[in-house]
Amino acid sequence: MKKSRFEIYVPATVQARRRPLGSAGNSNNSFIIFWSIAMINSAVRLLLAVVLLAPVSAFAADQVRVQFCWAMGTFDHTIYFAEVENREDRQASFDTLLEISGIDHHAVKCTTSDSGTHRVARAKLMKDWRESEFEIVNTTFLSDLDY
Repeated sequence: MKKSRFEIYVPATVQARRRPLGSAGNSNNSFIIFWSIAMINSAVRLLLAVVLLAPVSAFAADQVRVQFCWAMGTFDHTIYFAEVENREDRQASFDTLLEISGIDHHAVKCTTSDSGTHRVARAKLMKDWRESEFEIVNTTFLSDLDY
């Protein structure tokens, strides 16, 4: 029956006093080989983690932000709204559009959220507005102009 040799690796500080069991050569070389393999495995694990997490961070960076603004007319029963994706704050543009159009209105309200949250909030607002006596006017194409 063939006997197998087992080696026990000891850190460099302790190696000066002890050698790996069953080793017939330089114990320092064995430790260096062990350390090199351990470092390669660590590098491979780190690289694997980076590769696996890259799509997640790319998804977060590419997430669509939507700004949704609306205002109620002061004298008419109308709600004016506009929405825009991945742009700077358009509240001032929307407010200016209403003023240029001669529409007396209450304060403009705006929310900015990711596209999923926006769809849910927009659906709820539209449902509430349709159930009221207000007329709904989409001014998105006009309020995106720079006045």
